[in-house]
Amino acid sequence: MGAPRRCCAIIISVFLPPLGVFLMRGCGKDLCINILLTALVFIPGMIHAIYISLADTKHHGHRGTDGPALPVTAAPTAPVAAAAPAQVPAGYPAAAQ
Repeated sequence: MGAPRRCCAIIISVFLPPLGVFLMRGCGKDLCINILLTALVFIPGMIHAIYISLADTKHHGHRGTDGPALPVTAAPTAPVAAAAPAQVPAGYPAAAQ
């Protein structure tokens, strides 16, 4: 994450903690936790928001510097070869095609 964006998020987190969390992580459980902490007592909400702003987000699948996170997908696999047609055992009539 770029330094200017992180710096702005920290400044916003001091004055409006839920907005700082929303900008860093979007609408999710972190935002709900922060709204609850801010509503009960302002200081824990502010500390939580600053922590979210400083936390390493690359392992959480959250927003990076280039927009919303995409879901993690499996690595591409090689195409599957077509199955060979089943052989008819001796003594059975061949299926009409």
